[in-house]
Amino acid sequence: MRVHRHFLSKRDARKIIEIIEDEYPLLFQEYVMRNRDVEMAKINVDDNEYIIYIVKGKPLIIELNSKLIPLMIVLLELYNKYGFSKLASSFKYVLTDQGAMKPILRGADVMAPGIIDNNEFLRGDIVIVFANTGSSNVPIAVGEALKDFKELGYSRKGKIIKNLHRIGDKIWNISIRIAR
Repeated sequence: MRVHRHFLSKRDARKIIEIIEDEYPLLFQEYVMRNRDVEMAKINVDDNEYIIYIVKGKPLIIELNSKLIPLMIVLLELYNKYGFSKLASSFKYVLTDQGAMKPILRGADVMAPGIIDNNEFLRGDIVIVFANTGSSNVPIAVGEALKDFKELGYSRKGKIIKNLHRIGDKIWNISIRIAR
């Protein structure tokens, strides 16, 4: 793994900050609002290049498919601080049943039959995937909506969320290394 880190120029940092503020206000409020210095890490692993944006030494988001996606390491930190309700009201989300948790953690996409609750999202939106563990609703993955939330009511079959990042994947391991 090769890592190249540097601070962004004020202009480039402002662009990233504006996206975070617009798309992920809770991330902005918790991590960026009081610190405008944004660091970019380019990581090369197995012929793949990942770009992660870091604020105050904390990896916050990763750039995938030209979209900025919150990292699971940060979502779990916010979950531990605020709980499910605050995250569910701050992000687009789906809640899956217990049976869907293991396949999603192995990299499977989120299928319609496993979804037991959600808020409004549109095709292409970044969605946080929570799993009901019986006693709580825990964030386990981040994905991209393949369909609008309204289509869940019409069809209870097929892929709804493409799994982009999950607990324990390569991105998770990279973000933990960077956070040290």
